[in-house]
Amino acid sequence: MTAGDLKTKTDLSHLYPRREPLAVEIGFGDGRFLIHLARVYPNWNILGVEIASASVARAYRRLRREGINSVRVHQGNGAYVIREVFAPQSLHRIYVNFPDPWPRKRNTKRRLLQAGFFVDAVGRLSPGGAIELTTDHAEYYAFAIAEAEASGVVTVEEGQPPIGTLSTKYAMKWLAEDRPIYHVKFVPRHHDATPYLIHSSATMQHARMTGDLSAVELTFPKITQRTEKAVVIIEEAFRSSDGQRLLFFAGVEEPQLRQDVVVEVEARAEDILVGIKSFTSPLSTTGTAQAVDTVIDYLSTFGLQLIDKRY
Repeated sequence: MTAGDLKTKTDLSHLYPRREPLAVEIGFGDGRFLIHLARVYPNWNILGVEIASASVARAYRRLRREGINSVRVHQGNGAYVIREVFAPQSLHRIYVNFPDPWPRKRNTKRRLLQAGFFVDAVGRLSPGGAIELTTDHAEYYAFAIAEAEASGVVTVEEGQPPIGTLSTKYAMKWLAEDRPIYHVKFVPRHHDATPYLIHSSATMQHARMTGDLSAVELTFPKITQRTEKAVVIIEEAFRSSDGQRLLFFAGVEEPQLRQDVVVEVEARAEDILVGIKSFTSPLSTTGTAQAVDTVIDYLSTFGLQLIDKRY
């Protein structure tokens, strides 16, 4: 029932053997709306994407109790999944129900429904598809409509919320407090697909160097390397007790993708191997390659020399 790792463009046939409409709910909370969709549209394939692991666990247990088999759930960033995982024109619906409004002005950049999201989403929606928003937050509702209109890629159709959204936990809470609930459908004007921004490879990047590993000092200020495609930040590193291994802890940020990786530097008989450790299951991307390059650059300041790179 879980979708597992959806990190880059994915063939979803192993998750959904049936060739039926595919709907995605971003931010599904406890999963009640996913169950509603599965019951109202039993032929649909349904995916829930949620950033909070606790919500994923609760929804998964609820789906199992209800015997729902057409729904898969995935923990991840919804905007990233829409842009990087789905093929052009492969989605029938994108539902966003009671999203976090991020009400403080400094946090509005974290809101999901911004112009860039609409531009990415229309190319993943099939003809007849749409994005549907239901919210109790009037300011976020107005913000989303303004962003949609600014994007120029969708038309705005305001209306009444679907019955299913009114049975969700948040909807019942707001209705009990007699708060208004707003609903809008965003319909694509076209289906031009934006490019995928994250490119992965099956092989994790690594390089070989030569030199004296004991000469490398591990007390340093924060190391930051910025390029057009990624930002790498290294704040700490450690040496093994035998002195034959160094571990650099790096944060790698790419468009809507954040990874914490470990770059291992290991002294071997003939050379020194520099590469990403696999125990955190990182995605091999331009950013992880940049993390390896950043460590290589740092090691070079202590006289180590690059032999070759395998990326």
